Parts: sequence; C-alpha cells; structure tokens
Amino acid sequence: MKKTLTKMLSVLTAVVCFCVVSAFNLFTANAADQLIKGIIDDYVYEIWNAFYEGDVEYENTDNNGFSFSWNDIHNSTALKGNGFEKNTVQADQVKDYSIDYSLDINTDGIAYVGVQGWMSNALAKFHIVEAWASWQPPGENAEKLGSVIIGDTTYDLFWSIYVGQTFDGRGYNYPMYWSVARRDPLELNSTNHLEGTIDVSGHFKAWASAGLDVGYLYDVKFGIEAYKSNGSAKLISMDTNMDAATEELFDKFKIHEPYERHDPLPVGRDGRIITVDFETENDKAGCYSGNTVKLTKDAFFSGEQSLNVCCGEYISSAFCYELDPYYLPAPSDGTAARFQTGARIYADKDTSFKVYLYEYNDEEVLPQDKTYHIGKRICKAGQWTNIRGLFFDFKHDNFRKYMIIFEADSNVDFFIDDFFISSAGSADDTAIQTFEAGKRCDLNGDGTINSFDIVLCRKAVLKSTGNNIIEESGDANGDFKTNVSDLVLLTKYVLGVSDEIPLTENEAVLLTGDNIFRNTDNQCTLEVSAHRQNDDAVSTIVRRDGTFTAEWNRIADYTCGSYAEYDEYSLNYCKDFDINYYADINSTNDIDVFLRGAFREDNQWIDFEIHECFKWNSYAKSYISEAIDSGKYETVTVNGVEYYMNKEYRAGKISNLYFYRKDDPIKNSDSCCIENKYNLSDFLEECSIYNEEIACVTKIGMYVESYDSNGYADFKELSFAK
Repeated sequence: MKKTLTKMLSVLTAVVCFCVVSAFNLFTANAADQLIKGIIDDYVYEIWNAFYEGDVEYENTDNNGFSFSWNDIHNSTALKGNGFEKNTVQADQVKDYSIDYSLDINTDGIAYVGVQGWMSNALAKFHIVEAWASWQPPGENAEKLGSVIIGDTTYDLFWSIYVGQTFDGRGYNYPMYWSVARRDPLELNSTNHLEGTIDVSGHFKAWASAGLDVGYLYDVKFGIEAYKSNGSAKLISMDTNMDAATEELFDKFKIHEPYERHDPLPVGRDGRIITVDFETENDKAGCYSGNTVKLTKDAFFSGEQSLNVCCGEYISSAFCYELDPYYLPAPSDGTAARFQTGARIYADKDTSFKVYLYEYNDEEVLPQDKTYHIGKRICKAGQWTNIRGLFFDFKHDNFRKYMIIFEADSNVDFFIDDFFISSAGSADDTAIQTFEAGKRCDLNGDGTINSFDIVLCRKAVLKSTGNNIIEESGDANGDFKTNVSDLVLLTKYVLGVSDEIPLTENEAVLLTGDNIFRNTDNQCTLEVSAHRQNDDAVSTIVRRDGTFTAEWNRIADYTCGSYAEYDEYSLNYCKDFDINYYADINSTNDIDVFLRGAFREDNQWIDFEIHECFKWNSYAKSYISEAIDSGKYETVTVNGVEYYMNKEYRAGKISNLYFYRKDDPIKNSDSCCIENKYNLSDFLEECSIYNEEIACVTKIGMYVESYDSNGYADFKELSFAK
C-alpha cells in the first residue's frame, strides 16, 4: 500500500482488543453499551462505546467519509464499509477487494486504524492493521505465523483464540486473524495523515496460505478502534472496489477441509439420513483411545452382527461416530438445523450413557474443540435398550470435524446396533408432544408386529422389578408402563384374537428431562425442572385427562407442576373450583406435594398453598418443620381434616396462606397415598378478608418438589379446574 506518512492507530492489550472486536456489532454489544448503526450511500456504519463511558461524536461526511472524536472512553470503535448477505460471498472467490482511503488522526494513547470484519463457515474475526499509536496489536498472546508482502508493505501474520460472543451472538471460542503492517507508530498528540490502498483480497489469500481457514464474508469495514484514550479522526475519503468470481481462485489450506463438499444424503421415508447396521465394516465407527471395538455375532439386535465396544483399564467405554458434515442437509439461510440420533445398546449391567456432539479442529494451527451435551439414557441390564429422541442442533461453521459419542458412565463392555441420525421430525421422534395414538406394539422397531415383539415383551415383564414406575421397554398399550396386561394384549393381537392395535384409553405422552408441555385438552401446563436436559433420570407421563406420573432418580433439586393460569381480571370465582386428587407418592428423602395458587379480591392478591404430604429435613424448608413441631402455627379443620395454618402479611395485609396436613401420611415413611376432595372456598374462607362473591382465581396447580432423592408421584386422579 502507498502512504505519505507511516502512522496510524493502536489496540489495547490482546485481551482488551478481543473484547472490542466482539462487541461492536449489534448482536454482541452489552445492553449498557452505546451502539449506533445505519446505512448511508450503500455503506454500513456503526459506532460503539463501551458502558457509555466518556464522550464520542460521529458524523458522516462527503466522499464516504466520517469524522469521529472520543474523550475519556473505555473502549470505542467507528467503522464503515460493506455488509454481505449470509453465505453469498466466499473469501476464496474474491478476485479483488481493495479499499482506497485518506485519513487524519490525532490521539494521546491507544488507538489503531485498519480493516475489521467477520467470516462465517468457517467462523473467524479478522484485522488488517495499517497503523497504531502507543501499543502495537495483537499483543503477546497471539501466535505469529510468518510474514507476507502485499503491495509494497510487509505485514506480520498472527492468529489467536478469543472466548466470547460472535457477530451472531453465539458464545464460544473463535479464531482471530491478524495482518499487522511493519511501520513506525503514530506520533502522539499530533495530526497524522494517512492515505493509500489496502488489498483486502491479498490478505485473504495470505491467511489461507498460512493455514487459516477462510469462509463466507459477513462484513468488511474500515475504521478506528480506541482504548482508554482521547483523540479525533477524519476519514476524508474512502472508496471500495470488489470483483468476485464464481469459483475458488486459490486453494484454502486443505488440512482444514477434511471432507470434500458434496450433496447431502437423501432423507429416507422414515426420516433417517445415516444408518449403520454393523453388518459390514464402517470406517467412521470407532471408540475412545484405550477402548477396542470389533464386529461380533455374539449379540445383535437386527441382522446378524453388532459392534462390541470393550473398555480399557483406566477409561470408560464409548462408541464414536465420525460425522461428515456434508452428509446432513443444511438450511439455505445458514442457520442451524435440528437432528436426532439414537441406537440400540445392550450391556450386562444397568448402565447410564451420556451422548455428546463433539466439535473440533485437530490441526496444529487451529486446535479448538467444543462438547455439546445432547442427553443421557439409562440402559437396563440384559436387554436391548432403544435409545432415541436425542435431539441436537447442528451447523457446520466454526469447526471442521465432528463426532457423535455414546459414553458409558463406567468401565463396562457393551454392544451397539442400528445407530442412526435422522431429521428431527422423523418416525424415531418419541418426544413429539401430542396425544395422537401411534403403534406401540412394534417393540423391536422392525416395522412389523409379530411373535418377536411378544418375546421382547415377555423379557421386559420378567425383568421388571417394580422399582421404576415408568417402564417403556415392554409397553404395548401406550401407557408407558410394563406389566402383564401388555403381554396379554400383545399376544391377543398377534394371535388374531384381537383385530385392533391395543392402545390405552387415556392417551399419554412421555417427556424426558426438563420440559414444558401444554395440554390443549384441559388448558393446563405441565412444567418439569431438574437441571437435566434430555435425561431419562427424569421422566414424566402426561395424560389427556390431565393426570400425570412423575419419576426422578438421583436428582438434587426437582420440581414438577401441573397448573392453569387465568387473566387477572377474568371472573373465575374461587367458589367454582372443586378440587379432586388421588396419588401414590414415594421419595427416599425430602418431598413436598401441594396445591398452589393465587386469587384476587378487589385490588389485593393473595397466594395460597395446601400441603398434603410434607417431609423436609434439609435447610431450604426446615423452618416449616420446626414451626410445626413447636406449635407456632394455629390449627384449623377443613371438611373434618385438621391442618396447620400459617398467614404471612405484607404492608399490614394478608399476602400468603399456608396449610399443612396435621396427620401427614409421609412423615414417618417413604411412601404414602394422598386423596382429597374439596371446594377451594373450604380453605380460603379461613382468611378473614375472603369474600367468595368476588374472590377470583388467577393461577392454580398441583406441585411436587423433592430434594436429593429418588421418587415418584403417580396421580391417578387430578382435577382443579372449575
């Protein structure tokens, strides 16, 4: 590039600079930051000022220029240039991209001038630094890759990793590319005039030749960045010239392209895209280093073979599938697509499997990785477990290589068969939240209901210990439980005694892990929170009639609630709500089952809770047990049953009502049955201000809370709507 005076801008330290470049876009600036964006004469401009600290002034001027001043700022940028539609312009297809500019700058500290921009697929932030003041970017934390002469200027090439948000708001580590001109620093507290031509396309080629991965252009902008300094600048003129080709003009560093681009695999009628049956060798199927794998006829679910994964001495066993990213169809708009994965797994003991999407670059130049937890499933000992409904979002962008991993939680050998990846809405989707009945009798998933399914059902019934109230392995009628009735119904159908698929009359949905389900039949919402995403240690059956069965295993903090909400000013009178519930409850530790709601009376809102069984020794609710034992709460009788009652006040008015059953059925036991019928007014009339003629319900629901326990709550009857 040509210039009349070799002086120009600066960066802060490497870390501070990284914070700047990640923050000047609309999607990544903090809400407390000042951000101005706009378009003028086909150029995009943006001004960013961290924390609104200090003062910045910006004005667009003639010849595509601008004036910019900053005083006592923490971190600020002023940029102007071009933006591009997503996935339309590849950096390696740009024949020429040059920026002619003329600029004056005066600063007393850290500032630098040059080009900044983003690339997607592969994701990277890039800088072409033409001049700096009191500090030279990119700092000590960047790795030097070499140097290159572009035009008549020598640039040093660097790369570094920044952990933070990107231009699109996705927060993970990404690479930053640097070209830094070898020049003297700007003269402080003096006007420095800079002019010349920046060959941006030359830098794209230089980075690719140095082993950096270039992708689609998101934006390319020229401007100034400053840190904890004062100064002013005037971009006198700027012109951009770009010429793109329809094919790649230079080779990208091929180590970053482990797979050739190709059309995605077709989606089958069942929604499956990738299926591995292990009848033959598959070079993408493997295991952890330290494990061994082999094809075997010793056990298999379908066909004649499966893959046997054998654990190492000091490492847990895991199945790994290397995913070619071009196998999967990608949305045209460049967004992430949703898929699901699954398999059949057999182990000799109960084993929990964590499933991951592992994204990584294993090259020496850009070693990066990210692990995305897809879900967790428990495989029962001595039977083939159907693992499915494991959803993940996939976007081939920042990383070059990918693996789907099924990792056992212990050193155990296992067999895996019929591994698959499918579209999210395929027939393998067991988490579709609908009450529409489907075929439940095809237990082995071969598409036919026959004697083989009877064999599997019989095995599941024999292995059913009764420890788990939700058992899907032998479920034939769609109630997500395994018992003799399933075997009887299935046998009758296969033998022709029954002409119809046996289905439960009260259609149900099985939810796995944390979930929110809205039942349109009774306008209730069921919400499960256990900090377990897609983890079958937490399972919930929701039925069309509003009843539910909740089960949890080794959960530290568990909540499940089925509730209805109403407009605050709707006329849902409390006296119209008849409550009815019948449930079996079990918990190895703390548990609380209660009706919770709120009602409005004139302009006063009062919350209420009616606790039917309460056993809580840990700190969070120990004060309640202490108050009950000490006789602090008064006793009231509702429909012949005694309850402890506590009232809480706010600003001199009742704000909360609490009722605790005196003859608590679970107080000295791990199990109990709760049953009650009452009108809501039977309890609320204990509140001195309650007026059933005007009091209206705003929210009401049944809740189960548990701490550090295994347990279940099986509601066979539940209704609380008016």
